[in-house]
Amino acid sequence: VISQRKFDRVLSFTFMEDDDKIVISAIKNGQSDLFEYRMKRGQVTQLTDDVYDDLDPVFVSSGSRKGIVFLSNRPEPYINIRPLPNELPSGKMNGFFYNATTKSYELLNLTKDAKGDVSQVIPYGQDNFAYLTNDNGVSNRNIVTFKRNEFNVDVPVSIPVTNGNYGILSHQYNPASKSIADAIETPNGIDVY
Repeated sequence: VISQRKFDRVLSFTFMEDDDKIVISAIKNGQSDLFEYRMKRGQVTQLTDDVYDDLDPVFVSSGSRKGIVFLSNRPEPYINIRPLPNELPSGKMNGFFYNATTKSYELLNLTKDAKGDVSQVIPYGQDNFAYLTNDNGVSNRNIVTFKRNEFNVDVPVSIPVTNGNYGILSHQYNPASKSIADAIETPNGIDVY
């Protein structure tokens, strides 16, 4: 049992499939950060420690990218950056990937070119990601694929894959069946596809 005294409030969490860990988004000392909890040892390790919001972690375990995707309003793709004096943590949320293998302080910004609000970043296939964005007024899905730049570094590329009249409320990818489920709000209620 994780002691409630370690956090002011737990916002969300995800199980890490290949280990005895849980990744938690929680508020501690007035700021939301990511924490790793090892169930067998009862040990909590703080992954981020800055004033920016770190929300909705999802563990990624397939393909070459193993780590955590999460939403954050940090202005730069680095862990534990400090704001300028009198700078408030504001701005739109973006999807970031934290490499749990290398534990690098540099994050991969998956949605830096996204227009609109970004939500629900999830693994999609072996090495890609998907997220929802409302850049055209309705929440639709974009897929993040990667290309190599002149320095042989992966650069994320967002591709819109839905353009529906009704917004996607939630989406989930099943790696075993390679299928995706959507909950969509229609005039007749909520449909799941």
